[in-house]
Amino acid sequence: EEEEIIMIKNYSDSSSEKLLKLLTNRSWSSILAKAKELKLRRAEYQYSTMRNSNVDVLLDESIQTYYYIGLLFADGYFTDKKLQLNQCMKNKSMVYKFAEYIGTKNIKVYDENKPVEILGKKTMSHGQVICYVKDSKVIPMIKEKYDIKYEKNKKTKTYNPPSLNIFKNMSDDLFISFLIGFIDGDGSIYKCKKNGRSIIITSHKNWNPILEYWVYRLQKIFKIKLNKKIISEYDSCIRMRWH
Repeated sequence: EEEEIIMIKNYSDSSSEKLLKLLTNRSWSSILAKAKELKLRRAEYQYSTMRNSNVDVLLDESIQTYYYIGLLFADGYFTDKKLQLNQCMKNKSMVYKFAEYIGTKNIKVYDENKPVEILGKKTMSHGQVICYVKDSKVIPMIKEKYDIKYEKNKKTKTYNPPSLNIFKNMSDDLFISFLIGFIDGDGSIYKCKKNGRSIIITSHKNWNPILEYWVYRLQKIFKIKLNKKIISEYDSCIRMRWH
């Protein structure tokens, strides 16, 4: 009975060395046989030893994390248990910094005009740097936290923005960090002919209510008046200017 208690408490997340020390009267094959009898699995330990990143840092409530979440909303790809960040060669430093932040070395570099496969789809590379990680536990948690949609073989995140409440629940500092990351991915900043600068964001038309809220939030935070205008529409995309 004492051995069974030890097995139940330790088998799923302990190394073989630890289990052998705890169960001195058993060999490893005997431990496995007992675990099978008790219907125990070592999924937790196998999961922890197979991980190749610290992607759970993306669940932190930190300014740097929210910057990268914004960048991933713009230039990231999600599946059920994978995430990927793509950038062109001139922005490769962004990918390497992201990889360092989440603690992975999973980076691929594709030269120009080379065939590549991205999330199961074949395309031509125009010079890309890609960071990718797989985590069956943490990535679903990230997707749930930020209401990131995914449907196989579809650009679900692009067509289906998250709930407005995701942004309403962010503190001002975290919201601004998220927005900076998103602009680094899907936006640009231009110097106006007159004084000041303007921000242009390109997105799917379904994001229009989100963009409208972002303008409202910026005005509220900085107590300023921003002019916004949809400067072009093509297919299902819009380009909105704030200035």
